[in-house]
Amino acid sequence: MPTLISKEDAFSIVHELNELLLDQMYLTTNLKHVREMKQLLDKESENCLLNIIYIYATTAAWHGGEMSHDIPLFIDICEMELPQYLRACYAFTGSQDKFKKLRTLYELLHARLTLDEATYDLGVTAFWEHLPNASEGILSRRQVALLEGKKEDTIRNAAYALGDACLKPYKDNLYRASDVIRWQKAIGTFKSTTIRYGDLNIHNVTMLHSWLHDFCSPLSETPVSFEEIFSVITAERREAFSHFWQKPSEEALLSWFSTQNAVNLAVLLNIEPQWLVTQVYQCLLTELPESDELEELRQNREISSDTPTCAELIRQTLVNCNWVKYHPLHRDKRNTKMDGYTSGPVTFTHEHNLKTQFLWLPKSIGEKISLPKKHYLKKELNLTGKYGRHSGLKKYTEIAYEDLYKVEVKTFGDLQTVLETLKSLAHY
Repeated sequence: MPTLISKEDAFSIVHELNELLLDQMYLTTNLKHVREMKQLLDKESENCLLNIIYIYATTAAWHGGEMSHDIPLFIDICEMELPQYLRACYAFTGSQDKFKKLRTLYELLHARLTLDEATYDLGVTAFWEHLPNASEGILSRRQVALLEGKKEDTIRNAAYALGDACLKPYKDNLYRASDVIRWQKAIGTFKSTTIRYGDLNIHNVTMLHSWLHDFCSPLSETPVSFEEIFSVITAERREAFSHFWQKPSEEALLSWFSTQNAVNLAVLLNIEPQWLVTQVYQCLLTELPESDELEELRQNREISSDTPTCAELIRQTLVNCNWVKYHPLHRDKRNTKMDGYTSGPVTFTHEHNLKTQFLWLPKSIGEKISLPKKHYLKKELNLTGKYGRHSGLKKYTEIAYEDLYKVEVKTFGDLQTVLETLKSLAHY
């Protein structure tokens, strides 16, 4: 059975590489490249590239910056920097253990990209030459086993199953990605990739352009079409927006962007207009408008009560409530599937690892809310030797071992209902 390298072991190998890079900084002329790479691989960094890649490969959730920038950069590190280091390890110890362990992560990443029909040019190096060409949409049996966390024999035996639960190779031990996706959906293991940008900081016009394009990707958490984006731009600026969409430049950005278009885009994309304005002015290296103008943008944003919720809509709405704050432990060993908040004396969390959104609320709040919910009793904790709740709750000690309600939040109206109840009970 191919065993995926643990995140801890991957970080350990990369940490050794970082130490090597520190020595190389005195020998190279491209110090900027070395520093950037060290930062991207440093496990102490919030935006650690290795962590982002590992989560994407194993869970199909992208929490990084631009995929078109980050993934090729990671592959470049795998092709150019790590091979030299691992060859040096082999020459010194005669062991290929580190190479074999780390290779499992590359194989899984390659498999995930293939399933997502990615168009990245992976190249062919010592790390990739044993893999099928991703552009052909082909996976090896070993890669399918890594995706499923099962033995290769189990994948081989799937050829004898009936109906859509049958997975036959098209050649030797190679499988078409389309067949793997059909098979995973039939047995209930398919993971639909979603893109969620965390604390994204857009540095230039090209990055802004790529960010807008990514909303049109089927991998986006809430995909939209170009036609939908185009329709919300004010009529007199649509031609300029088309030019920007085709060929980004500061001049083209200035020609279509306005505070009104910021509001229109924010409503469509479920983002905060204040954030969008900030990013655009940052790209143009121009001072931000006065705070009262930004406050007007915030107030002008209207979202219908039947709008389906997504992680980003709930996150932005909570951030915009001046009586809700991130929990002090939210950024301490941050859980990628759950955010923590406080409202007065009340602690609550937002679970967003699946398409359906949930809020975990104390009993005093949850019992007052008439939405689909499940009651978790503290007396039932650890009855079977397991915690019995989302593990992300454990660090929030105020609620981790108390009676809780897990409330399903399907629409923006549901979220408003929760917030009204929370505000009335938490701020008396």
